[in-house]
Amino acid sequence: MHRVIATVLVGAASALGQPLEIENRYGGVAVEVVTEPRVSAWRVGATEPAPSGIATSRSRARVLIEALPPEGESPDIALQIPLGVPFTVRTEEGDVSIAGMVRKVLVESTSGSLAIQVPLEVTQLVIDAMSRPQKFVPPSTRSIQLLPVS
Repeated sequence: MHRVIATVLVGAASALGQPLEIENRYGGVAVEVVTEPRVSAWRVGATEPAPSGIATSRSRARVLIEALPPEGESPDIALQIPLGVPFTVRTEEGDVSIAGMVRKVLVESTSGSLAIQVPLEVTQLVIDAMSRPQKFVPPSTRSIQLLPVS
C-alpha cells in the first residue's frame, strides 16, 4: 500500500496544452494510467504522507513533478496519471515502467530498463535508442522488430 505524497490537479493543465513532465535523476519512475481526475505521486515505500521527496511546479510552459535527492528513502517514485493526459518521463539511470491506456508518452533515460504494459492492439510503439538494447523481450502475442537507427 502506498500513501500519496503529492497530488496535482491536471485537468486545467491538459486543457491549456501544458505538457506534464516527470523527472527523477536519482532513481526510477513507475507510472500507472487511471480514471481518477488527479495526478498522484509518492516515494516508493513512503510511510508518511509528507511533501518531502517530490516537488511540483507549474508554469506557462509545463507542469513538472520532480523527485528531490533522497534522504535515507528510496530514490524511486510512483505516479498515477489520468487517462488521456500525455506525459514525459526523464531519468538518469533509473528503471521506468508504464502501465495502462497511455495516450502519449515520451521516455528519456541514459540507462535503465523500460517496461511497458499497454494494450498493444491500439498502441503505436516507437523505440529510438543510441544503441541496441542489451535485452529485449517482445510480448508473446505479437512480435516487434528492432531496427537499427540510421
